[in-house]
Amino acid sequence: MLFSNHCKYDIGFGQPGVPEGDRVIIDTVPDKLPWLLLPHDTQCESLKFYDLSRNKVHELNLPEVLLGGVSVEVSRGWLAIAKKGQYIRDTKYSSYLSFKPIPDTEIFLFNPLSGAIHPLPSLSTLVPYYYSFVTNCIFNLGGYNVAEFIRRIELSSADPSKSIIALRFNEFAFANDRT
Repeated sequence: MLFSNHCKYDIGFGQPGVPEGDRVIIDTVPDKLPWLLLPHDTQCESLKFYDLSRNKVHELNLPEVLLGGVSVEVSRGWLAIAKKGQYIRDTKYSSYLSFKPIPDTEIFLFNPLSGAIHPLPSLSTLVPYYYSFVTNCIFNLGGYNVAEFIRRIELSSADPSKSIIALRFNEFAFANDRT
């Protein structure tokens, strides 16, 4: 359904096949409809949102600290963005195939409307699970995408500084860790 400021032309009026009793007149659409995050490249410089209230696309440039990151989840208006960080030089967690260190991944919560950024603990705090995931993906798929590691993120409130933040990971990330 197409939303606009005056929906009476979009919902039933002048459209063949819409019975007269099913036609709805809506003068205005409430201003509080959600924005939809539109599909985007995995590592982009801006995000596009569709504003249902105004039938308009908004483009927001990402702050410099988030450039090169991947949008992995959304909760309570916050985007979780994962970004490859510095390499961890611990050979215990280097790639089993190349014996090269695996890059750590930083996680940020980003509010696109306010521009607020809250860093979360990096994925290296989940040793050895994150490294097992990366190694399995490199071995089986030839590479990995951190967006496949994080299945869901939930905030207990809209204020991250007063919130409990829960991450749920894909089960296949732990397939080889049956301890």
